[in-house]
Amino acid sequence: MPEIENLSKELKEKYDWLPNLSITFMEFLHGALRTKNKNACFFLRTKDSLDNIPVEFNDKFFETNSLSKLQLKVLTNYLKRKKNLFKN
Repeated sequence: MPEIENLSKELKEKYDWLPNLSITFMEFLHGALRTKNKNACFFLRTKDSLDNIPVEFNDKFFETNSLSKLQLKVLTNYLKRKKNLFKN
């Protein structure tokens, strides 16, 4: 999640929806929803696929920021409702 002070004035003005969003959420919003891209494809890891991740790599696979966790949950729930792509 980029810090607001790291965004240029131009970015903040052109994309006023950017602050407080994770990169994943931005990609989803802009790449699929805002452009209504019917060819957008999303891959989500299942809980089972994450069970054997070595502890030293946890930061690569698990969100620690509570806002990022919430955004990931929102995206996952949206995809489940919208396309019924996978089961719980």
